[in-house]
Amino acid sequence: LRNSLALGLLLACLGNVITLGSNLGLILIGLVMICFGNWLVQGLAVGYVATATTTERAGANALYLLSYYVGGSFGGTLPGFLFNSYGYGVVVLASFIMLIVGLGFALSISQETSVHA
Repeated sequence: LRNSLALGLLLACLGNVITLGSNLGLILIGLVMICFGNWLVQGLAVGYVATATTTERAGANALYLLSYYVGGSFGGTLPGFLFNSYGYGVVVLASFIMLIVGLGFALSISQETSVHA
């Protein structure tokens, strides 16, 4: 689990960097990499929450979904302000930072938990 989460996050990081180029074909590849990496992580996270909790699974799933949608709301709004004020490079930098934070959380999952989940 930990390695798969890391793979998805690193794939999204690489996709972000690729979108900084000027070749439309490469930009599209970068966007596909971002989408694939993010959806890989999202799918794994849902499964992890469901298997890592032994009690109160409904509450844990509800908390995950709340975090997902609140994060998505901010993640869909704040980059627009960054873009208007600073340009696309800062949007990519902010996204990259958030992905690295996620990578830190993913790597903090113990191997034992990762194997059982």
